[in-house]
Amino acid sequence: MISAVAYGWKVTSNAHKNHETEGFKQRAEDVDQKAVNIHVANIICSSIQPLQNRAVLNCIEEKVGPDEKFPWAKFRIEKGFGALEKLLKDHAGRYATGDEVSMADAFLAPQIDAGIKRFNVDMVKFPNFNLENFLCI
Repeated sequence: MISAVAYGWKVTSNAHKNHETEGFKQRAEDVDQKAVNIHVANIICSSIQPLQNRAVLNCIEEKVGPDEKFPWAKFRIEKGFGALEKLLKDHAGRYATGDEVSMADAFLAPQIDAGIKRFNVDMVKFPNFNLENFLCI
């Protein structure tokens, strides 16, 4: 089974080669927007997604205790979302980095879903994550 992050890289890499795949546009023509998309993917891969892995959660449990692993992970995930919120404030449109689905959306959507369902993250704190659109991706 391929992980959501690996699948996101696979989809966006293939879309980049084909420019468009079934309406999915991998990256905008604008160099700045490409950089923002890669920055979003990097923050997710390094600061948010790893905290949702069972092995990482088990390690946290060993270090801080079973009652603290989810609150600790939730705090760090919210910090990552906060960093993304600041990054996206000048780029968000209908989706994370504009009005078309991009690489940032492919990486962000599963993290929003897991943040809400597994960690009870209050997404109201992050208005630049247009939830209506993310939940449809």
